[in-house]
Amino acid sequence: MPLRSILVAVSCLCVLLLSGAAVPGIATVLVVPAEAQTAPDPSAAPANQESLPARAQALTAQARKTLDSLTARSASETVDDVQLADFKVQTDELSGQLAAFLAETKQRQDQIQARLTEIGEPPKAGQPPEAAVVTEERNRLSAERTELTAISSEVGQLATTSRALSDKITEQRRRLFSATILKHTDLSPAVFSDAASAFLDEVSAFGDTLKSWLTFAWKFKRLSLLGAVILSFGSALLFLAGGYRLFGKMVKRDLAKENPPYITRLSFAFWSLIIQTVSLSAFLLATFFFLASFNVLRPDIAPIIASFLGMIWVVVFVARLGGLIFSPTHPHWRLIRLSNLGARRLYRLTMLMAIINSLDYWLAEISEVLNSPVALTITRSVIATVLIGTILILMSFMKPV
Repeated sequence: MPLRSILVAVSCLCVLLLSGAAVPGIATVLVVPAEAQTAPDPSAAPANQESLPARAQALTAQARKTLDSLTARSASETVDDVQLADFKVQTDELSGQLAAFLAETKQRQDQIQARLTEIGEPPKAGQPPEAAVVTEERNRLSAERTELTAISSEVGQLATTSRALSDKITEQRRRLFSATILKHTDLSPAVFSDAASAFLDEVSAFGDTLKSWLTFAWKFKRLSLLGAVILSFGSALLFLAGGYRLFGKMVKRDLAKENPPYITRLSFAFWSLIIQTVSLSAFLLATFFFLASFNVLRPDIAPIIASFLGMIWVVVFVARLGGLIFSPTHPHWRLIRLSNLGARRLYRLTMLMAIINSLDYWLAEISEVLNSPVALTITRSVIATVLIGTILILMSFMKPV
């Protein structure tokens, strides 16, 4: 009987071995547990990520050295465009390396956060204690996450510095190129023709940029946009109402007086200009501040909006100042001795100069943002200079009295 049992057991074993050879699935079942036991822990740092702190130290040291060298060399007075182009390439390469390292660090931080979420929070008071291996793993991952956060902050600052240096080199090349072109370019009809074509392209590009920004702001930032506008008007009204409430007596003039004293006219002009200018400044500054704070402005739109608000301030300030000095509609409150016709002409010409100058400044900012050709900038500046010079010549031939 025992011999028979032994023979049956051996026969079954042979059948199982032959079935395992014929059916791979059975072998797989036997192999899988072994593979599962040797599978790496997803929370453990891979071999190339265990050296992140060491790599970060080497990368930051090299990046600082490179940035200091490029900053000093680009600030040299003898640097030329070829050297600046090489510095630009090196800076962009460094920015790419830093960005890649930040991406790698962020990926490791996401893995750590996912593992910590899976482990869960430590047990609170009164709850059963957790296994020591879990506590050890949580502490290790938390320490690694803190270290990676500090590394990301340091590398991020270097990346920001690198991008700023790249932008500075680009602007330096633009100024150098402008100076070189202006030094060697003659104002020929071909230059004006190219400038006219570039101006049309700039108008089209500016229209597309402005349209896309307004569409984006209205669709996705509507409440922020309306809130910024409402708060801006509220700030302006607050300053205007407060100013008139405090200095109301000083900014009111009696139009019935035929010949008010000069000190009265001067006092009215001063306080009226101050209050209205402060209110306008508050409105424009609040407008830009709220638009920027509510993330309504895009980086390419912010300089254009800022220069446009500055243009409005200059034009309104000159209009108010000219109106108080020349007083074309109230001759008895005029601060200088002029005839009515002379006052009106001087006021209009002064306003025209302010508009031309401010418009030239705003268009120059648009050209810089849109990277327009330098020939357009030169042509526009020449036209503005000629117009302002012509106005000054006309003013010199006038007989205001």
